[in-house]
Amino acid sequence: MKNELTVRKQELSTTTVDDILPQNFEKLPVKKQNSLILNIAKDQLLEAIKVDVSIKETIERAKVLQMKINSSQQMRDLKQLKRDIKQHKTMHENLVMQFQGMLKLAGKLGFNLESELKKFRVIEE
Repeated sequence: MKNELTVRKQELSTTTVDDILPQNFEKLPVKKQNSLILNIAKDQLLEAIKVDVSIKETIERAKVLQMKINSSQQMRDLKQLKRDIKQHKTMHENLVMQFQGMLKLAGKLGFNLESELKKFRVIEE
């Protein structure tokens, strides 16, 4: 899709006045030249308006689709899972900090918890 957009931009940028105007443009009367340029400008403006309307409609459809996706049960479940993960990570960090604090306190009080913790780790595994 990205390549298609790039190609379209290149096509638009390589369009010249000679491509739009007829070969005999310079030989036409001034009034006819003016009319021809005006008609081409109107056509281009209408085409630009159509494209703009198409863009707005596409954006609106994308918004509606995004709202449907966001309101789906799967999206609600996913958001809840993300909240749960965040909450559990915070809880884990707090527990690790408390554990480290308890180790420091035990060290200051002269308790050696390593042997008990090693037993716990063996059971845990």
